[in-house]
Amino acid sequence: MRSHTKRFYLLFLFIFLLLVSGCREKEEEKSIFENNETTQWAETLPDKIDETAEWAEILPDKIDGNYLQVIERYGYDGYPTYQEAFSDGEFVKNLKCFNEHLHDEYSYFELSFQSAQKIGYYNGDIDFVLDNDKTMFNQRVELNGRQTYVTTLKTVMIDFGISQILEEHIDSGRSFEITDYEVTDRKIPVILGSEYAKIYTVGDELELNYLFLNAIFTVVGFLKPDTSFTILNQEITLDNYICIPAFEANMKVDSLNELFLQLFYIQKNNGMILIPDSCSEEEVEEYRKMISESAKEYGLYFDLAVLQTDILIE
Repeated sequence: MRSHTKRFYLLFLFIFLLLVSGCREKEEEKSIFENNETTQWAETLPDKIDETAEWAEILPDKIDGNYLQVIERYGYDGYPTYQEAFSDGEFVKNLKCFNEHLHDEYSYFELSFQSAQKIGYYNGDIDFVLDNDKTMFNQRVELNGRQTYVTTLKTVMIDFGISQILEEHIDSGRSFEITDYEVTDRKIPVILGSEYAKIYTVGDELELNYLFLNAIFTVVGFLKPDTSFTILNQEITLDNYICIPAFEANMKVDSLNELFLQLFYIQKNNGMILIPDSCSEEEVEEYRKMISESAKEYGLYFDLAVLQTDILIE
């Protein structure tokens, strides 16, 4: 599950180093969420997840069903590279259209483990750092001709439906509201894991770099201790995570925002679709074909990871 996220992080780090120091190095790893996510209760799910408070009332903690994760194919043999994709002036528009298609045609959750960067020396605990990896703690880089540090923190992007499941797991403050899913500037609400409550309070602001967007993260709530996702039989405790809404980025596609929008909407399209229980290999291949062909209609290259899974939030 972590392999696709790791691969995406390596892409991010590659671009970051390329921009700040002229380094040209390509890192390629096998998919991070390659074995990913989710569930059944298909009988009670509507054709799409309607992101409203009314729908949230029927969401159980266990999204009991069967899911496959959508993954991008850029950088693999035979597919365009990320750099080729990013050079397409219509790339952001096409990613947004494909995201709308996923929501319109499937029961689609946006859940993606990501990373945000602290620029400058980081005095925090290693437990907040991605994968608890010391190599991602205060990495030395050259930025604007000066040496500085970058530390990669654990973050997870969640859509409105999932945030409503998390509502009963809020220890203080609040969960995300529907208005939090429309962002027009660089101020983004966040819910923090319980360990962050030792450092911050509701209303505090964090300055981080999020997919090349220098943003202000405003704390709206804290999770109860030991709140977790269980995916692919792997429990991920959120005590040290930053939870970010899978918002719609209503920003102009210009030189300041374009790279962020490209990376962000790739992540939004790395969510999970609900499929019938116990799909055969042939049926999974049919779903893969449908996703791949739909993506190609928008000039994109996406696929499905083949491992079926469910999600438990507790």
